[in-house]
Amino acid sequence: DIILAIDLSGSMKAEDYRRGSSYINRWQAIKPVIEAFIRDRPSDRIGLVVFAGRAYTLSPLTFDHDWLRRQTDRLEVGLLEEGTAIGDGVGVALTRLEQGLKERTGGRQGAFVIVLTDGANNQGKLDPAEATKLAKARGIPIYTIGAGKDGITRMPVTDKSGQTVAYRRVVSDLDEPTLIDMAKETGGRYFRATDPETTESAFKAIDRAEKIEFSAQSFMVTSEIFTWFALPGSVLLAFAGIQRTPKKRKGIR
Repeated sequence: DIILAIDLSGSMKAEDYRRGSSYINRWQAIKPVIEAFIRDRPSDRIGLVVFAGRAYTLSPLTFDHDWLRRQTDRLEVGLLEEGTAIGDGVGVALTRLEQGLKERTGGRQGAFVIVLTDGANNQGKLDPAEATKLAKARGIPIYTIGAGKDGITRMPVTDKSGQTVAYRRVVSDLDEPTLIDMAKETGGRYFRATDPETTESAFKAIDRAEKIEFSAQSFMVTSEIFTWFALPGSVLLAFAGIQRTPKKRKGIR
């Protein structure tokens, strides 16, 4: 069981990633990596939590990964209230994992959370340190990914129609110490994603680290319908045999 907790705050619009010769924003760079991660874990139940000023569940735990990828594709920065509520994002993720636990019928072990953010916690009711304690108490590792480059980056300024009309310079406010502590205290790992390649490498490393091998028995349930065909078939065969028996004819002497 995996919950992805993804930051959709306004700072994810910062264009400090490149695709070829063009600048792209952080969400545009990260979204394909998330979709690939979902696609490459076909045997897992995956849920998605998004957060900015508040945290929301986009999808509970599900095996329907095609549907989940479609929901991910619809996400855009700016849909949620401004701010960065990392603690609330983790809290909602833990709640979803608890609900998933109640639905289990046995045999499936393991659960973890992936938190991807480019900022520092400045909103929400749950402090990241408190969320970390909850995860640690429940034995749930948190893998954290810090997105974006350090220092000054460019942020697009848009008009009412959403078109970029200018750029302004902003300072990245990623809180790496908090993300490192969250991962360390819960048994996860912290990754720094300064470009699409390192983001992809982070998700691949998590994919390799969180694998559980288990054996399962397969059963085939069959219904015997042979007799429904054998009985009338036998009757028809006997009838055909009678029809083909030659009749004795009286000879003329």
